[in-house]
Amino acid sequence: MNKRELKCVLEILELMVKTEAKVGRFYRACAAKREEESEYWLDLAAEEDGHAGMVMRMISLVTAHPELYTVARTPDPDYYKSFMDWIDSNTGEITNSADGGEKAVKAAQDIENAVYESKFQELVTTSDKEYQTLINEIADQTRRHAAMVKAKAVNLIK
Repeated sequence: MNKRELKCVLEILELMVKTEAKVGRFYRACAAKREEESEYWLDLAAEEDGHAGMVMRMISLVTAHPELYTVARTPDPDYYKSFMDWIDSNTGEITNSADGGEKAVKAAQDIENAVYESKFQELVTTSDKEYQTLINEIADQTRRHAAMVKAKAVNLIK
């Protein structure tokens, strides 16, 4: 990977760290608003914080050995920036709402079904097993989150 590509990849990974942190803050806001469900929301927040840590590890892997990585697709940084703005908006709405239950679940569904993590997963190809393991773990947890939030939505509708 050349220097320009490395800069682009690192920018996306850094935006991904910020995105994961914002998703964690959103889930903590849901926990604060929905105290009877706080454990559920805090568990999701903790895993999102873990995703941020995993992406930070990925940054260190790419930085240490950029020659092991090939840019597969160059995503648009503005996509991540607008997604973060949307998360901030939803966090504010939850924080300022009287109840926030339905809004929290709907926004969580949108977050967990968003394509931001799949775009990030397709960023590079590499033979680096640790990087691949981190990507796969984030993807597995995201699929599980989507299923959890879907189940929460079904129970909310009942």
